[in-house]
Amino acid sequence: QFRENAPLYWENTPGSEAAVAGSTNVHQERVKAIDNERRLNLLKLTELKSKIDSLKAAIASGESKETLELLAQQFLMGQARGQGGTANASEGQIATPNTSQVDRARAALETHLMPLLIQKHRLERDFKENHPDLDAVNRSIETVINLYRRQGLEISAENLESGDFKLAKVKDVDFVNVYLKSMEQQLKELNNRETELTKLFEQETALAKKVGNYQVVDQSYNEEIAQLKSQRENIFKQLLVEKVSLGNSGYTLTQLAPVKDELVIKRQMKFLMAGGAVGLGLVLAISYFREMRDTTVKSVDEIREQLHLPILGEVPAFAESEASMDDSEFDPALWYYYRPASREAEAFRSLRTSLLLKTDRNGAKVLQMTSAEPGDGKTTSISNLALAIAQTGRKVLIVDADLRRPTVHKLFGLVNAIGLGDVLADEIDAQTAIRETRISNLSIMTAGTLPENPSEMLMSRRFSELVKQLRSEYDYVLIDTPPLVVVSDPSVIAP
Repeated sequence: QFRENAPLYWENTPGSEAAVAGSTNVHQERVKAIDNERRLNLLKLTELKSKIDSLKAAIASGESKETLELLAQQFLMGQARGQGGTANASEGQIATPNTSQVDRARAALETHLMPLLIQKHRLERDFKENHPDLDAVNRSIETVINLYRRQGLEISAENLESGDFKLAKVKDVDFVNVYLKSMEQQLKELNNRETELTKLFEQETALAKKVGNYQVVDQSYNEEIAQLKSQRENIFKQLLVEKVSLGNSGYTLTQLAPVKDELVIKRQMKFLMAGGAVGLGLVLAISYFREMRDTTVKSVDEIREQLHLPILGEVPAFAESEASMDDSEFDPALWYYYRPASREAEAFRSLRTSLLLKTDRNGAKVLQMTSAEPGDGKTTSISNLALAIAQTGRKVLIVDADLRRPTVHKLFGLVNAIGLGDVLADEIDAQTAIRETRISNLSIMTAGTLPENPSEMLMSRRFSELVKQLRSEYDYVLIDTPPLVVVSDPSVIAP
């Protein structure tokens, strides 16, 4: 009864499975279509007002007749392009069922003939009758008229002379005034269309809201129907189970001779011993192969034997979360700053002592830090070492030469805006790129803008000159470079 009286439309038959999906509000679809037409009409209205205002302003300012005709011609040419060319525009005009012959002739004149007539009018003032340019314009006018005639639109001399056009004598026609009156008539039509669309929009909106209430009721009915169907299916399943159980009543299953599944003790012992032997063999085999494949270094002595180089110091591994932070912007990995009395800080002091003794003898002032792979802790180590050296009163500068994945600025809470990359690109000088820290005698040069060719930048003469300059200004220059196995940048920087 509800669906018979409700003003709704269903794409599927009411009562089918597909009909549960919902109904269609026809008025809501109309509201969307009317709103789209209003937007298009508003665009046309705005464009037409702009043209009228521009033309009136030019007339009021006392522009010459040639200038006004040229402006009107530009408007007409733009209108022709917007309508998709001569043929398409004529077809669209002919297809309108309520347009009279004179109105269609006026539209054809405004869109295509008017620019040609204005051009002819200008040429007749400057040239004689048989001038080639004037003949070409006349041929174009004939071509356009013939085209409209082939499309079913007859533009004869009577059509051109009727109404406001009076085109029999081109020299006597005020084209600008004709075009202005035509645009004002179009503006009036668009305003009337806007009024009608607004009234229709309000009517359809009210009807759409009214029909929406019916949709809410229809949705509740659909949900109730779905719930009843689910309950019916559950009842059918329960009845089927009861029917099967009633058919099997009166029968019992008895096992006459139970199978013994106990295992005797001897067999259990055999299984345990065999399993233990196999497990022990697997453990030994796995341990052997892991030891054979393990190529990691486990002690300082192994490093000394492998590299045949003296060891300056040993820094234990530590967790960043164990460091006690204050309100500083420094990273917790700077143990020498947060916990100077810890075992880790003492290790960096020992490394500092060995390094200073060695560099004082050979006069080395520039130190490069690298590692085998990412994550080994090279940046953390060079930062803590710089803190330890700066504490002795020596001027220390950390240069972040990792122009691929720089991290020095993160440890010291700096912004990586400018730095080494900008200096090598000759964008700024070295002093501008150096940043002072809250630690006395410690300065930072961040990586700055990352270049597309970091290896070539580090191989340039500018980098060598920069290192030479920094060597003369600081007691120690510590350069943080990328991992050695990943890229070739450390090899380029190393002497």
